[in-house]
Amino acid sequence: MGYHASPNKALGRLYLDTQMANKVPYCINHYQIRLISGSNFAQTKAQIGLTLTGSQATQSVLFDSEEPLLKQNSIETRYIPLKTDLGMIQRVNIEFKRTGHLISSLLYSNKWAFTHVIVIDGDRQTNTTFCAENNTTVLESGSTARFSPC
Repeated sequence: MGYHASPNKALGRLYLDTQMANKVPYCINHYQIRLISGSNFAQTKAQIGLTLTGSQATQSVLFDSEEPLLKQNSIETRYIPLKTDLGMIQRVNIEFKRTGHLISSLLYSNKWAFTHVIVIDGDRQTNTTFCAENNTTVLESGSTARFSPC
């Protein structure tokens, strides 16, 4: 805190997650994930699961704890802290599950298209773009697509 520090509460999250000094593990690996949507469908609300496969480990995480509203040609960015060092990211799997109830099923698409996934490893300062394998960019609810480096 400095001389001109604000006494108000924080208004958002910082890009870095910290923890107490006596809590193990001491280091947390930071990843920025960008999902680039296509133009096939207008909008949807979904739960998105990611499986990041690296040279040292594999880990599954939720892209967002809430269901983001995905729009046509949008870019969704999230910062994901992991306790496990995955090494160099080699592959990303995306699992798409549309959420909602009967009324929202009329508003939101049951399918979605992701064109690219960009993973930035904050610790290694690397930026990798992933493209869908077998041109399977359109996902139906409950399905998974594999993305490999372009």
